[in-house]
Amino acid sequence: MRSSVILLGAMLGRNHKASTGYPGGCVIGKRPVDLHIKVLRSLGAKIVENDTEIRASCGKLKGAEIFFPKSSVGATEQGILAAVLAEGRTILRGCACEPEVGWLCSYLNGMGAKIFFERILSALKG
Repeated sequence: MRSSVILLGAMLGRNHKASTGYPGGCVIGKRPVDLHIKVLRSLGAKIVENDTEIRASCGKLKGAEIFFPKSSVGATEQGILAAVLAEGRTILRGCACEPEVGWLCSYLNGMGAKIFFERILSALKG
């Protein structure tokens, strides 16, 4: 289940450690989690992977500037969920702009986050 990977960032932000099995069984085909791992490492997480599991730990996640070499909704959501409890400012560049990313930002802002996502917010208003 892909959502297990997306929850890693949120769990790290709150508990400073998390683990999950690798997702599988997607009818679309193999969907790598390399960008998810990149995002978490960029924010200061230590990641240990084996054939069946991803384990992550951190002291306190720290804001960073992260560039996505290709657009990924899941990895963008990972970055948002991890950064919302990180210290400092995080800037995501080249990230996905699908409506569900904007909805996640709006939802988290409603709970007290301070997310500014210019392209998404403009698209939602227009």
